[in-house]
Amino acid sequence: MLKQLGADIQSPTPFTQRGIAVKPSSKRNLIATVGWLPKQAEYMRYQIQGGARGPRKTALLMPGKSTRRNQYGNATNNFIKRIRAELASQAGFTGPRRNQLQQFRSKNGKVKQFAAAEADRLFVGQPVGYDGGAGIWRRINKGNRPRIVQVFSFRDEAKYTPSYRMPQGIDRDAQEIFIDEFKKALAAAVASAR
Repeated sequence: MLKQLGADIQSPTPFTQRGIAVKPSSKRNLIATVGWLPKQAEYMRYQIQGGARGPRKTALLMPGKSTRRNQYGNATNNFIKRIRAELASQAGFTGPRRNQLQQFRSKNGKVKQFAAAEADRLFVGQPVGYDGGAGIWRRINKGNRPRIVQVFSFRDEAKYTPSYRMPQGIDRDAQEIFIDEFKKALAAAVASAR
């Protein structure tokens, strides 16, 4: 199954790979079960069956062109924390929570604060004349040509086509190894019979 997962899905995360659950058969129950742990099953069902995924709250937050990504193609946690902190500082949070939102921890554990010059570089909305729709955008003022890039986009749903051929892979693996494994198990059962 892991081979099939790596072949069908580009760069599956270790969390996804650890989510394969196998309940082996026994002498009393000759049925083996293969599936996913609950957390991984929530998103893997879209890879197996396809379909549309809606938001849990208001909208889905999808990575944009300027989103910093990890080796698996997901937005990095530090990048998400930084964007949240920048937006919170621009929103003018007050009280004890404000300091908490304006800071983020880098990988080496040091707390960084955003300079005043970085304030107002992010905005939420749908700029006129730009593709990508509503989302979180960043203003970039380099040289004589200021521009904007989309950091995250807001979507009502994400559509998936089936990409992971789990049932076919299980059937193929079972047919390839069943006869040999059955002979071994039968010999062991006969040897251990009373």
